[in-house]
Amino acid sequence: MTLDRYGEEAEAGRVLNAPHDPRCRSGWLGEDLDGRPVPCLQCRPHLARTADVNDCSKR
Repeated sequence: MTLDRYGEEAEAGRVLNAPHDPRCRSGWLGEDLDGRPVPCLQCRPHLARTADVNDCSKR
């Protein structure tokens, strides 16, 4: 069993020694066209998850 950097079991399909993006600076790849920071998903895999929307309002 291989553990990731958070101590959890590493995913089977994920390559641990994949080539790293040369634009990565401290886990960030720069900014998009609107000026928002773009995360390096290899350094910050927790940011790959999309936000859950719970829209339970009555319409």
